Parts: sequence; C-alpha cells; structure tokens
Amino acid sequence: VAGTPDQVDVVVNVKERSSGQFTFGLGYSQIGKLITSVQLDQANFLGTGNRVGVGIQKNSYSKSFNFSFQDPYFTEDGVSVGYNVRYSDYDFGDFNTARYTSSDAAGEAVIGIPLSETDSIQFALGLDRNQLTTTDGSTPPQLVDYMIDTLGDRERYFSTLGDSPISFHENDDRLTDPTGSLTPSENDDEDPNTTDPLQYRYGPNRKWIINAWRAQIGWARDSRNDFLMPTRGTYNRLHGEFVLPGSDLEYYKLSYSFEHYLSINRWLVLKIGTELGYGDSYGDTADRLCYERDDDNVAIIETGEKCGLPFFKNFFAGGPQSVRGFETNTLGPFYQVGNLSLRQPLGGAVKATGTFEFLFPTLFDSRGTRLSAFVDYGNVFASPRDVELREFRFSAGVALQWQSPMGPIGISWAMPFQTDRNDRVERLQFSFGGQF
Repeated sequence: VAGTPDQVDVVVNVKERSSGQFTFGLGYSQIGKLITSVQLDQANFLGTGNRVGVGIQKNSYSKSFNFSFQDPYFTEDGVSVGYNVRYSDYDFGDFNTARYTSSDAAGEAVIGIPLSETDSIQFALGLDRNQLTTTDGSTPPQLVDYMIDTLGDRERYFSTLGDSPISFHENDDRLTDPTGSLTPSENDDEDPNTTDPLQYRYGPNRKWIINAWRAQIGWARDSRNDFLMPTRGTYNRLHGEFVLPGSDLEYYKLSYSFEHYLSINRWLVLKIGTELGYGDSYGDTADRLCYERDDDNVAIIETGEKCGLPFFKNFFAGGPQSVRGFETNTLGPFYQVGNLSLRQPLGGAVKATGTFEFLFPTLFDSRGTRLSAFVDYGNVFASPRDVELREFRFSAGVALQWQSPMGPIGISWAMPFQTDRNDRVERLQFSFGGQF
C-alpha cells in the first residue's frame, strides 16, 4: 500500500465449488456380480453447511438403502455430529457364506472429535433390528442350534415359490418336533410367525428377530501423503463394537487395521499391512451353553460350551480385499455335506491377515496407475484356541491398480503356496466400478 511500509493489498479470487452431487454407480466383482448404486449428496443443505446423503445399492446377494445427516462443525473446534439410518436385505447363500437370509434395519447417532491433524476419535450409539431366517436342510445345523440355544426355538413355516407353498411328504423326518420345547413368551419378539405356547406348523423355515443396542468407538491416525495412491506414511485404525446389556444377544467385536508405506526410492515403495479381529459374547449370552446334536437332533449334554460370537457377526477372509488367490470369504471354518461345491464357509471369531507389497508407482505415466508384487497371508479361526501358524494361508502374485474415468479397477493374479486340499483357489481376480 503506497505510503505505508507495513501493509500490502491482497486480492483473493474465490470460485465456489458445487455443493451437490448425483452419482450413478456401475460395477462388477466376482462375488457381487453386477453392482448398481444411486447416491444423492448435498454438502451444503439449504445453505446450512450440513451434509445430507441418500443412497441405494443392489447386487446379486444384497440390496440396501441408507440416509445420513452430518453437521461437520457442530462446534468451532471441528467436532461433528451426525445421524445414519439404513436398511439392508442379504441372501448370504449367494455371498460365499452359510445359507441364511437377513434383513437388518438400524439407526445411529455419531460424534467425531478431531485430536490433531492426523488423529481423530469417533463415538456412535444406535439401535439394530435384525430379522434372520434359517432353513432346515440348507442352513448349517450348528447355526440353527446356536439360535435355539441362545434365544429358544421358533415356529417352523413354509416358504412359497410364487403362489405354491413348498411341501413335504407326510412321513418326512423334517415334519417331527426335534426338541419338544416351548418358546417362552419373552423370546418371541412379537414375531407374527410365532405363537405361545409354540405350535409347530411343520416346515423348513424358522425366523428370529434380534434387537440390539449397539455402541461403537474408534480411533484413527492417518499420516499418509495421499489417500488413493500413498507412497509414504502410516495408517492405524482401532475399532470396537459393543452390544449393550439388555439386548437379545450380548457380544462385542474388536478390530485393528495397520498400513505403513516406506519409500525405498523414486520408483519403489514397500507397503506393510495387517488386519486383526476378535469377537466374543458376554453376559447372559456367554452364560448359556451351546450343544452339538446327534442324528435325532437331541442335544449331547457333554458337548456344552459357552455360546460365543453370533455367527452373523463372524469375520471372513479370502478374496481381492484380503488374501488374494483364494475365493472371497472362503478361508477358515466351513460346513460341508457332499462335494466341494456344497461347502458353506462359516467365518470365525478371530481374524489375522496381512500383506507385504512392493509398489511401482512411477512405472506408468498416469498418476492413478501402478503395478505391484505382493505376498498375502492369513486366515480366520473359530476361537483363539484354534489359532495355529500352520493353518495360515499364503499366496504371492502381481496386481494392477488403475483409477480409470469409470472408477477404480483392480486386477490381480496370485499363486497360493500354502494351502489345504479343500481350499477354493481363484488365481485371477478382478473388480471394477465407480461413479460417472
């Protein structure tokens, strides 16, 4: 400024970015097949600075709906407050897991607190209502037994194919009452398919409704230099999920994720990654005993053990986002009757997976494309006492990542070199999809 030695003119040009976004997503993966999604986001809803989002997604095994609201600056210090509502419908038999269906409705409130430029913590409290359906002769019996031993039996009913009910011959063994027990009124969850005392309308299907108060807490530290294609820095995330006392089932899950990127030189980066998980029951659920059953479906008393983490909350491993070279979700405990094609992965309460990956970020001219060579390892286990190093699976291979105009594309080719003869090997794996 002329005539003033301690002042300058500053000219600021401001270009306002679009605050709304409508996204149509199309993708494909070997497990989800064709994936479609529609998402509407408004980052400055009605000029308030609040974020509102609505989304719908569908693939071969699930469909979901979600609504979210967030005030990113609830306080001047950057504390955020948000609310999420979601509904999802899963047919897990099409997801390389055990055969049952689940309809889950949930709502939660979320608070995020920034601690520094790299650290943050998050708290959430919500209510879940999960409607789970099992089918005798299709769902693994140990899963049905878990529900009976923890919540009591449920009335059987027939499903329908169009307008025709599925029926059985009158002498079919599945038309008998395997337990002779009655369902207490406090266990029926107002299920319209259940009356008290329990009167069986013999059929293969049983339905459980599981209500839960759920609290979550998470801590994250992210010092990576790039979100999509980092070359240095570290990412840590610790997360806990706790179903509170008084819920139909009481349990908790803990998980930890770690990534470290070490830049060896301009064209070579080493990535070290690990994922750990553990879950178990507590309270009234842990006090109950779960039993194996004989051929007549009678509980074998001497086999009684503490009922652990509910099977629908188990960890899974295998696939492009886990141990490459194995089919998605197929590692770990399984149930099988007959040939390998009828194998149903069950997952487990303990997860340990990881990777050592050499990234070549400058091999291509495009910043969003890089090649890598990796060694993956890991597995899931039913309980801590089942963890053995000789049960870990290992694979090695190469992968290509490309941030294409249509969205991220990932292709990998892996050769498993420590396997079991019953493992489902899938050397070539790929997925693509995103927004346009």
